[in-house]
Amino acid sequence: IKRHLDDLRAKNLVVEPRIVINQYGIKEKYYHATAKRFIVHLEWP
Repeated sequence: IKRHLDDLRAKNLVVEPRIVINQYGIKEKYYHATAKRFIVHLEWP
């Protein structure tokens, strides 16, 4: 999933408005979509 988020960020389709560290010390990143429409292609094994 990280690879796909990097691709979307490179094309300015998502932005990362905030990063929060939760109670367990894990960094959580929240993303907002900037595109009005997405085309999603899914493949099942």
